[in-house]
Amino acid sequence: MRNDAQVSPTSGAPRAPAHSSSSAWSERPKRHLADAARLDHGSGVSDDRLFSVSPVAAARQAADPSTSGTDLESLSRRADPRLRQVVASHAFCPPAVLARLAEDPDVRVRCAAAVHPALPAAAMRRLAANVEDVDACEALASNPSTPPTVLARLARHPGMNVRLHVARNVSADTRTLETLARDVEGLVRNRVSDILAARAPGWA
Repeated sequence: MRNDAQVSPTSGAPRAPAHSSSSAWSERPKRHLADAARLDHGSGVSDDRLFSVSPVAAARQAADPSTSGTDLESLSRRADPRLRQVVASHAFCPPAVLARLAEDPDVRVRCAAAVHPALPAAAMRRLAANVEDVDACEALASNPSTPPTVLARLARHPGMNVRLHVARNVSADTRTLETLARDVEGLVRNRVSDILAARAPGWA
């Protein structure tokens, strides 16, 4: 999952996510249909109807914008992690489902949940606290919906790429950027210097 060259419905359904650099982390659902089709049925699905459908049909349903939150919740319990990743990438995935998928054993699923704009703040804080989950922290740091307080914590992450994602995040506040301006890595300092100069001309 690591790629250092990347610098990653219910009645109250969240709005569809806006386009951002975080899309590099949440690969869109259609890209996983063929993979999901090759796998056997999953397990642990509470909805017998969804449990009985073929893997490719389940993947298509998970990618369908009209799929209900109840069905997404059931699909998110299938055994295939690529199917769970599709669910975590769904624009209208319920926040409670995203919070659970953010703790999924598969890193691809956690990263897809981490960049979702509807991921609850509490789940974001838990992800940020797990500094060993570097890929998920990088994904979270690239999410424009990540609260400034969480970004401030990620700005102290030992992984340079995490801090670089924070520096590029439009939601990072000035205090966080000023912290990163003193970063031990020149790449981070240079990036922050450009951003601060754009925000406050004359900053040095």
